[in-house]
This record gives sequence, structure tokens and C-alpha cells, in this order.
Amino acid sequence: TMKYLEIFVGFFCALLMFVAVGVNFTNVVARYVFLNPFGWVEELLVYINIWMVFLGAGIIALRDQHLKMDILRSLFPKILDRPIDFIIITMTAFVCGFVVWISYNFVTRVYTMGQKSIILDVPMYIPHLAILAGFSLMTVAALYHLVKIFRKDKTSASSMASPADAHSTGNLQP
Repeated sequence: TMKYLEIFVGFFCALLMFVAVGVNFTNVVARYVFLNPFGWVEELLVYINIWMVFLGAGIIALRDQHLKMDILRSLFPKILDRPIDFIIITMTAFVCGFVVWISYNFVTRVYTMGQKSIILDVPMYIPHLAILAGFSLMTVAALYHLVKIFRKDKTSASSMASPADAHSTGNLQP
């Protein structure tokens, strides 16, 4: 299920990190030992970082570990947790889905223009695909968490509050 997707994307992020560290180390050696650094390394590292950020955001969304503003949740009775979660996750799905749509249109436009990067001569749709991939993952994650709410699963997204919040009385205390 989603666990396999999370593992696959996590493996890909780890591979990107390994490549980034290797390329950066090689460039440090080339710069300080041979006094001849590679000019393309910084551009490559920027693209790798972009991919890691957006894929990492997708992993965090799949794990339901994004930062949450849950101070308002404590103002409402526990009985409203599920409806509040539904509203929040639905809004998240719509916003992420909208970004996917905008990103898809932008990526296809860049692809048809044939724009390439300055140093590496990489087609520019490839770095821009990171936004599409990351927000697609976040949209899938939001829809997955919505399904979990409807299934009333014990591990559903309705338990979005931290374990400490699960034992709160609903009152704000200093």
C-alpha cells in the first residue's frame, strides 16, 4: 500500500543524497587538491536539493508528520476532531491538487519550449518535475488520509494530534 510508496520514495531520496555527497566531496578534492573544481557541481546540487525537498515533503505527508497548528483544536470538544480533520485534509487535498494542476501545465510548457539549463544543458522540465512529483505525493497522501477517516481506522488521520494532545482535556492550560 502506501508504505511501499513511502519506502520507494525514501530510497530515491537517500540515493539522491548519496549522489549529492559524492559529487560534492569529489568537487572539494578537485578544488583544493587539484585546484581545478568542476563548474557544473553547484547547478547539479541545486537540482538534487530541489528533488529531495519536494519528495521529502511527500514522504512527510504520507507519514502524516507535517507541522500542524492544533492550538485551535484544543478549543473544541473531542467529538469534533473527526470533522475538523476532514475539513483540514480536504482543504489540503484541494490546495495540493491545484498546485499539481498548475505545475503540470508549467512543466508541459517548459517541455514544449525545449528550455535547457545553462551549465549542465539539462532539460528544465526535469527540475520542475520535482514540484509536480512532490505535490502529487502530497495529494495522494491527503486522499489516503481522507479514506482513513471514513474507514474510522484506529490509526486514521483523525488522530492527527500528537500523543500528548490525545490525553488533553480540551482546556488551554498555562
